[in-house]
Amino acid sequence: MVNTIDEGDELVRFLTVLGFNPEEGKVYLQLLEHGQLTKLELSRKSGVNRTKVYRIVEKLTSKGLAEEIISSNTTFVRASGLQVLKRLVEAKQGEARIAKSVFPDIESLLTGVRGISDKQTKVVFFKGENGIRQMAWNVLSAETELLGFTYRPYIEILGKKFFTEWKKEFGLRGIKFREVYSDEYLKRAKEIGLNEELRVGVNGRYISADVLTISYQTDIYNEVVAMYNWYDGEVFGVEIHNKKIANFQRQLFELVWNKAIPTNKL
Repeated sequence: MVNTIDEGDELVRFLTVLGFNPEEGKVYLQLLEHGQLTKLELSRKSGVNRTKVYRIVEKLTSKGLAEEIISSNTTFVRASGLQVLKRLVEAKQGEARIAKSVFPDIESLLTGVRGISDKQTKVVFFKGENGIRQMAWNVLSAETELLGFTYRPYIEILGKKFFTEWKKEFGLRGIKFREVYSDEYLKRAKEIGLNEELRVGVNGRYISADVLTISYQTDIYNEVVAMYNWYDGEVFGVEIHNKKIANFQRQLFELVWNKAIPTNKL
């Protein structure tokens, strides 16, 4: 448990290496300490001005380090998984040499202060490219079959390097995946030269826009429905954690799947 969070704290120093100022570090560590907080609670516990807290939360969510959760009439902020920090470390290159050398110790400290997530229904918002990458990484926790309505190729937003790493991990975990492709997906896949190798392990079918217009990406796994948008200048995503909603979306998927055309028959 972290008892004091100030500029000299080892965890805050680590975050400054990654480009965060001490106030941002204090806010982030309060999230790790308490699991999830409102912005007002964050301001009180961190001692950071409430107006600044709003800006800091926006930066943390854009970097994928935090998530906003709607519960009843209240919005909470929660810290994301440690894999986001790992990716930031790898991206820093020169400065990352310092961060990498201390990360094992930092990871153990963060594990000790990270609040345990509750199992209540929640809605989690993600912003920016890093937010979408975080959502993609969350998909790797799929214990049930992954189902998806695919509007455009995933690689467009994830980037080739991250997509290759994600795809490799996807294969290692043996996740079963069925997805329904849109007209836009087939068009963009052809334009960017997306080859079949990138879809190995995926059972795909095509649905005409005359039957169903797929206008954004949707993934269904475990008790989660994840919706993504990275087109027309808007980059954001939403995860809905709810068993009933996930089961209903699975039923809708099966109805569409039965009407869709196997890609090998196109």
